[in-house]
Amino acid sequence: MKTKLHIVLILTLSLVGLILPLAVCLGATYYLDAINGDDSYDGLVPVWDGVHGPWQTLAQAQSVVQDGDTVILRSGNYGDFLDDILSFKSKL
Repeated sequence: MKTKLHIVLILTLSLVGLILPLAVCLGATYYLDAINGDDSYDGLVPVWDGVHGPWQTLAQAQSVVQDGDTVILRSGNYGDFLDDILSFKSKL
């Protein structure tokens, strides 16, 4: 019985050791919505749910995102998009 418990424990720790670094490397995902977003929201979900919601501007995303993060944009007018994208690139 102890041998089975040890095997389960070793497998569990091995899986945690494999999965945890992947979660750290993947980065965060943020959402923008030019119409219904608000830069006071946290950007963590695509639609306001009463607690979390999308940002409205690329400037807000640029001030928060780090290497490895993903920013998903909904349809909308984000202003001079090319200049904003180039400034993202220069930040990295």
